[in-house]
Amino acid sequence: MVVLRKLLFYFFIFSAIFLFSAEKVFAQVVINEFSSNSIPEWVELYNTSSDQTIDLSGWQIIDGNSVSDDIILFGCILPLGFRLFSHTEGWLNNGGDTISLKNSSSELIGESVTYGTNGVVAIPSADKSAGRDPNGGLSWEIFEVPTLANNDCQLSSSPTPTSSPTPTPTSSLTPTPTLKPIATYKINEVKDEDGEILKSVKVYVDDVYLHHYAPEVLTFCDDCRCDNYVDCGFGQHLIKLEKTGYHDWNETKTFNVNDFYEVSPVMIFLDSTSTPTPTPTPTPTPRQTIIPSLTPKATIKTASKSGEVLGEEEATLSAFYPYEATEGAKENETTSSAKNKLWPKIFLVVGLLFVFAGAFWGWYNFHK
Repeated sequence: MVVLRKLLFYFFIFSAIFLFSAEKVFAQVVINEFSSNSIPEWVELYNTSSDQTIDLSGWQIIDGNSVSDDIILFGCILPLGFRLFSHTEGWLNNGGDTISLKNSSSELIGESVTYGTNGVVAIPSADKSAGRDPNGGLSWEIFEVPTLANNDCQLSSSPTPTSSPTPTPTSSLTPTPTLKPIATYKINEVKDEDGEILKSVKVYVDDVYLHHYAPEVLTFCDDCRCDNYVDCGFGQHLIKLEKTGYHDWNETKTFNVNDFYEVSPVMIFLDSTSTPTPTPTPTPTPRQTIIPSLTPKATIKTASKSGEVLGEEEATLSAFYPYEATEGAKENETTSSAKNKLWPKIFLVVGLLFVFAGAFWGWYNFHK
């Protein structure tokens, strides 16, 4: 009997622990990723449920340093979906802090996330984030490129409140800031046509250089300023990427509340065939330089007392005028050839005359 009583006692103890801590241990919504050293600072939630949409109305994201800067949540989160919430007032401590999530009954949901000394993850530096890997998992790491996402979710109708005793009034002495709506534009690694990652790609908003390089996450909201000096309010903006030796990449987007865009730009190499053609400058017409042809002078040598041979003038002129000399040689050759062909004919005619004369003389003597 005593043993039975002890078993029942332990059963009730463990049942009570299970019932009161079930929501914390088996939380469906977890803090999945955050950035504590950016403008604005932001926290991403993840719904681990695969079939249940969860109402976030009245939930809170709180830090370990101040209650007055809690973020009051709204809307809902889809199954296996993400919701992004931000704060622009230096909310999270850059030297380390604890982030917790509470439901509308101010009950702690899941485990708080502590970063920094003795935390589950190191302090993320500027433009980096800390997050779970994989989504909703137990392991935390620093992301060189933030992977924040925001799946818009609006409740179709206000949930029917369950009847409860007189609600606990909230204190009106300490103002609680509400979440500032934002739009997010995430630029992933920039690659070339061959799939190689490009470094030192400059980021411009509305043709103003932000002194930042891709990859980059840009936040747009009312009164937001990118890099503290470029207007990044809601509305239309031109996002441009620039790198020496490549064509500029640009895209125009209109940003509204809760918009989330993610791009993976590809930049085209700027080869010689695609460079802008410079305005041609008139080329001055070169002056025509007339180079007079040099006619060699004939060296005329005459006989001198030293006994120089006469007739060198003709030889020298032939050397300077080879064409004329050749023509003269051809004429002489033709004349000589004609003479050489004429003498055989004369000899043949004379011989024939002697033959006929001899024949006639013999015939005449024979008949005489």
